[in-house]
Amino acid sequence: MNAEARVAEIANQPDAARERVALAEHMQSAVRGPLAALRAVLEGQRRRAAFADRALGELVAVENAVDDLWRWCAPMPLRKLECSLTDIVASLRSGLEERERQRLWVLVEEGGLTLHTDGVLLVATLRRFARASLNRDTQELLLHAHADADSVTLSIVDDPPHVSPTDSDEDHLDLPLMIGRRDVARLGGTCTVHHTTPRHRCIVLRFPRREVSA
Repeated sequence: MNAEARVAEIANQPDAARERVALAEHMQSAVRGPLAALRAVLEGQRRRAAFADRALGELVAVENAVDDLWRWCAPMPLRKLECSLTDIVASLRSGLEERERQRLWVLVEEGGLTLHTDGVLLVATLRRFARASLNRDTQELLLHAHADADSVTLSIVDDPPHVSPTDSDEDHLDLPLMIGRRDVARLGGTCTVHHTTPRHRCIVLRFPRREVSA
């Protein structure tokens, strides 16, 4: 069965069945895969110190995957506070690994704007989206935060120089994306996904302007 047929089959299943499939596929690709790679690294390069960075990278990947599974089963309780766009972006960057920060570009307009939201949950959601994109074929990532008369928008864009968003990706099976969409909705916002290329995407979070103060 090809990838398109697989997605079509899953899209026709009840939500509970889709969740089970997403969890199983996430366990396979995001937990078992990195563990197997880590074992291969340790077995194949026992006498070399150069394997350490790769080994640590695999451990971080497993840690992030386990966190996804935990957050899917046990959502964080909401604790809303005043958070500026600048603080949100700074917290996002500080929680990324150095190699991830090097691939993240940030553009913040009106950074002094303040959202009444759960900053910890919003930052965790942005970080989850960023890592999910960086784990794809993405070389660089752009985070663009801005506001207009009606809303505040945070966009995470794969490979910024080649952006041309087209169609929505509503049926894509991706546990980090499912967690993020759920948590954005809990925060009172919306989350939409668009393709930039067949493999790359743009994730757009939008929050009502009424939740914002200057």
